[in-house]
Amino acid sequence: MHNHRRRGRVALLLAFVASATLSAVACGHKAPATASFKVALLTPGPISDHSWNGGAYDGLLRIRDSLGASISHIQTKTPAEFEENFRQYGAQGYALVIGHGFEFQEAALRVAPSYPKTVYVTTSGNSTAANVAGLTFGFEDASYLAGMAAAAATKSNTLGTIGGTELPPV
Repeated sequence: MHNHRRRGRVALLLAFVASATLSAVACGHKAPATASFKVALLTPGPISDHSWNGGAYDGLLRIRDSLGASISHIQTKTPAEFEENFRQYGAQGYALVIGHGFEFQEAALRVAPSYPKTVYVTTSGNSTAANVAGLTFGFEDASYLAGMAAAAATKSNTLGTIGGTELPPV
């Protein structure tokens, strides 16, 4: 159940980003027909994971369904592919390209100046430029509340945690 809620939040966040981007594009330029609004997603792993990548892909599908956008997804396998795929989507006129993870930040910053009409967003990123935005998640907020709930529930006055991979945003 927890993964489904997190996956749903990621999906809603990406749909919100696309909607806000479409609004910003419409305010700054002649409003595009939604059918020409093209959104791409790069994930560092398979969308079948039912978690991080799957939630992002669900968001991409919501963007398609709610905004009528044309969508595309690529699972990247190496860091060299980040820049290559960002360039490919920029050259194809995508309005929004999402790199789903902090590891996409540097590639987005390198590619973005060459494609000023494309907005590049990296999740769990904090890098920004004229057409690059980073989205950060408040992981510490939920973690703090989980700790408080665990402290209130303990009968042994002992708490533990199991950490995962060390990632800068987490």
